[in-house]
Amino acid sequence: MLESPTFVIDLTIDNRAGQVNGVERIMDVPPCLVGNRTLVPVRFVSEAMGAKVSWNASTRTVRIKLNGQVVDLVIGQTDPAKGLDVPAQIFSNRTLVPLRFVSESLGASVRWLPATRGVEIVMFSPPTD
Repeated sequence: MLESPTFVIDLTIDNRAGQVNGVERIMDVPPCLVGNRTLVPVRFVSEAMGAKVSWNASTRTVRIKLNGQVVDLVIGQTDPAKGLDVPAQIFSNRTLVPLRFVSESLGASVRWLPATRGVEIVMFSPPTD
């Protein structure tokens, strides 16, 4: 039996309109490219995945929690050993995070669509009996 997707998120660089499971939703700030990496608004993508997002202003750290996985990102810091080569950043008072690093850390798959400058994030749930 094939796995069925829990969700599909479609985004386009520099476009505030995205889709979550085929339903259009508008982001406060659009996804953008930084250092050949796609950065996305953390709350939009993480909460669409069902994750909880928290912010610690004193340490400038965003924490994303989903299904026992925890991803902590400090604004302006990289961690090349973990594959984080572009840091989380603040843009227009919103936290943008590296899409592939965060999504894959939480168990989703990411596909870059160069012809449209789009990205597709897919999370699969295990098959039911």
